[in-house]
Amino acid sequence: MATKKTALKKDPDCLTPQYLLQLDVPAAEDIFNRLGQDQQVQLVLAAPWQKRLDIITLSENARGLVQALPPQEIHMTVLQNGAEDCLQLIALTSHEQLRFLFDMECWLKDSLKAASISRWYAILAKCTEQKVLDWFEKADDEFLVGSFKKLIKVKKIQQDTDISEEYPDMPAATLDGIYFFTFLEHDAYSFVMPIFNALYQHDRARFYSLVEGIIWDSPSEVEEAAYAWKTRRLAEYGFPEFDEALSIYQIMPDRELEGIRASIPHDTKDQSRTGAVLPRYVFSGDEMPRFFVTALGLVENFDASQRIQQAVIALANKIIIADALEVQTAEDTQRALKKAAGCISIALESFSSGNAVIALAYLEQVHPETLFRAGISLIMKVRKECMATAWHIPDRLLMESFMGTPLGETLHGLSMQRPVLYEGVINPHQLQYRAFLTLQDIHAAREALLVCSAVDNLLFVQWAIDPDWIMTGFISATTLAEPLQLHADAVFLTVLARYVLTGKTRLEALSKAEAGYFIDIVFEQRHDGSCCLKSSLLNDTLAWLASFYDGTVPPALHTFTRSALDRLEETFSSLAPKKTIEERYVDKLLFKLEQ
Repeated sequence: MATKKTALKKDPDCLTPQYLLQLDVPAAEDIFNRLGQDQQVQLVLAAPWQKRLDIITLSENARGLVQALPPQEIHMTVLQNGAEDCLQLIALTSHEQLRFLFDMECWLKDSLKAASISRWYAILAKCTEQKVLDWFEKADDEFLVGSFKKLIKVKKIQQDTDISEEYPDMPAATLDGIYFFTFLEHDAYSFVMPIFNALYQHDRARFYSLVEGIIWDSPSEVEEAAYAWKTRRLAEYGFPEFDEALSIYQIMPDRELEGIRASIPHDTKDQSRTGAVLPRYVFSGDEMPRFFVTALGLVENFDASQRIQQAVIALANKIIIADALEVQTAEDTQRALKKAAGCISIALESFSSGNAVIALAYLEQVHPETLFRAGISLIMKVRKECMATAWHIPDRLLMESFMGTPLGETLHGLSMQRPVLYEGVINPHQLQYRAFLTLQDIHAAREALLVCSAVDNLLFVQWAIDPDWIMTGFISATTLAEPLQLHADAVFLTVLARYVLTGKTRLEALSKAEAGYFIDIVFEQRHDGSCCLKSSLLNDTLAWLASFYDGTVPPALHTFTRSALDRLEETFSSLAPKKTIEERYVDKLLFKLEQ
């Protein structure tokens, strides 16, 4: 009769890696070794990368514990800490786990990397002799031959020749006086000879087969065959062929999304819970989407938790293949995991209306890859809206520059084949692109798109500004040097200034005197002597804009107007008292090119 696995609960009184590591070693060992292996695995996977070996060494059966860990987790631990600092961990791995490390580390697309091969054989040479022999016994012949071809050349004394004539010309390195080695990589002698010697002493037939292969086998053929074996192996861990990996980006029609939404009843009650399985450390970072982490943290069944987490990791592996990502560091893998979790989190938020208990039901009953596709579909809806917009400035890069920061960057992120979010649209202090992680991200991107569309309509439809003229003839009459320096908020504020000064809505660059008059009109002085925009300016500006929209300003244009006025105040509040404007340092009003 199968025994039911017991999950570690996340009660304050229950075990966590942090709690164990605070104890003295004998006490921690006593507690740890009372646990079943599944509970020990949970604790290892929940531990930070740098602390995992400390947890593992508490075990009376460290080798068995390590070999129960998923190969991907060992790889991420090695990436984070460095292979040289993980030698003790690597020495305890099974052949399958070690082979996974070689498969992940020694290839650049479909080609073997000599430097990485050197590094990993150097690490193997520091392991036990038995581990070296196991490697030579179980590794596929094509990889062994192909990898050592990157490190050495082999020259053989022929049986039918005069040894006294051939021997002086042979390289110095040999094990049997027949096969001689020339080393192609720095320090290769220091690790190739020890592992070759171990093989030579224990399995000469295997040794001679290997060196003959290094001499005679075609490099391209053995590398192609080794790559085929590697591809098949990694497919078992969620690294499929490129065409298969692309299936994760297959867009769902609305009826399929609604079918998923309707598959889980929303009258789920928040039942009392006895605790939940500790999530793996890889899913507990601050940058992981909070809603996903919250829902995952509610899973109580050990097997269900492991299934979900393993499926998300496999999904991240597909993202690595589909997006052609280079995985050189733990951060590279983490980005793929964050994207996978982000899209799943978006789907969970949307389907559950932000209810974590209902989201848990979706997470347990709908496959993570299906949830990922649902999240991607919601993101791609915004991209489709962006690409379908008929902008009056047809050059997309020029149009994105014209919209300015952060609007233009947001449009640029949406236009990518794999859309990303410009963080500045949410936090002005963040200037990076990243994966979409929340529904708020999607809402922010769509709001930015609506604002851009509203600005495009105001300038080129309501105000009838000619987009070709503004990028050519108009710019030539201003102090701007090129079209990329022209931004929508400056155009808007310049038209506003002209309207305040003359009562006419037209785009005409300002003289320094006109700009000074405008600043005098719209700014006022506070009691402390600082200057700010008059409180009535926003309402007056909105009333003026309403005349172009049958009395109601579109919400997106209202947002843009407030933002433009905020930037006007930020730029001119310190200049207003000085009564002088140096146009070289001002980019929120457009100035005439004075002769």
